[in-house]
Formats: sequence, C-alpha cells, structure tokens
Amino acid sequence: MNILVFIISILTSGLVFSVENKISRSDLVEQFNQAQPCFNSTSTLNRSAGRKIYCAEWALEEGRRLFEPDSLNIAALTYNYGKALKRGDKKKALDVLGESLELYEAIYGGSSLEVINILIDMGESRKVKAIAKKNFDQDSVEYARILLDLSLSEMITLRETSRYARSALEIYREKEGVESHNTASASFQMGSLIKMLWQATMQRTSVDLRGERRQIWFRFSFRALNIRNLLV
Repeated sequence: MNILVFIISILTSGLVFSVENKISRSDLVEQFNQAQPCFNSTSTLNRSAGRKIYCAEWALEEGRRLFEPDSLNIAALTYNYGKALKRGDKKKALDVLGESLELYEAIYGGSSLEVINILIDMGESRKVKAIAKKNFDQDSVEYARILLDLSLSEMITLRETSRYARSALEIYREKEGVESHNTASASFQMGSLIKMLWQATMQRTSVDLRGERRQIWFRFSFRALNIRNLLV
C-alpha cells in the first residue's frame, strides 16, 4: 500500500517536457538527477529537517521542468515536499499535501487505497477509515495495518492515535496470536503512546502524586503491563 516516494530514474523513453532553446534535455535530466538523490539520501531526523525540505523543494522544481503538471511523478514529488515540510511548517505542509492529494485523486480516484498515506499524513482519519472500510473487512489484518499507520500520524491527537493502536492490537491478537510480528509492533506502539499520554498528563496537572496523578499513573501502568505481557 506504499505510495511512490522515490522517483525512478528519468533516463527512460517517453518523457514529456518542454525546454527553452538554451537548455538541453540532458541538462534538465542532469539537474533533476542531482536534486532527487539529495532528497533520497537525507535523513528524516529532526536535525536534518532543513536540508530534507530544501532537497524536496529542489527536486519538485526540477521535476516541473520535465514532467507534465498532472503526472504521477509530479504528484509523488509534491507529496515528498509536503511530507518533508511537516518537520518545519505544518500549516504549509497541509497545503502542499493537499495539492498532492488532488493529483493522486485525479489519477486514482478519491476512494482509492493509493491516497491513504497522504490522508494519514494530513491527519484525515475519518476519510482514511472510510476508504479502508470500503476495501477491507473491519476485522482483517489489512484494516489493522491501516489503523496502526494512523496511530503513527503526527497530525491527530494522542488519545485518537492510542485508540487506533489499541484497535489494531486487538485485531492482530485475534487473527495472528500474541507472538506475531504485527502484534509486537502494535504492542510497542501502544506502549509508546501510553508513555506519551502519561507524560502529557503529568505536565498538565499540578495535583500531588499521592492524589489524582497517582490514580492516573496506576491506570496507565496497568495497561502498559498488560501490553508487555503480550510479548512474553
């Protein structure tokens, strides 16, 4: 279900592009083939966010000089740029991701599985679930995979992501058992989200640990313990 995030080499036949008289096809190809590897080779870690954004925008600009504006290549390059922007400017990221979504929907259709990853990156959980329900049974491992991907989204709340992780975990446990890789992945994600929820709760309240915060801590710790037991 992965959408195209790496653009294949453009040194193939059938490319459609327009060039100025002073710029040759080979020059445009060379410029694009410098920009795209810059994006592909740059880490997604926060300390590399600025370069990732620069390389993604550079690749998109060079791609626009080679590919048709409504092509799959431009859709993928736009998606790469929007996803990179999430580390720096989430508002602009949503705008750019929206542009890539329009391109993908025009190519594949609005209810296609090919648009799900973009919707997840945009935090459009309702649309994601609607498409997933049209394509998969709600107790299937395929549906669980989409729920688990939703739980990794940075654009929705912690409570919502924890709910999706919990649902995915329940499906994987039922379909694959407690020892499967998918169950372990969902368990790990659920544990991580519980820790984040606990930390957020601790920051929001000034109640003494012996009171309300202790009760919250016991509840979250009990859930985490249950999840860890699944991996034993």
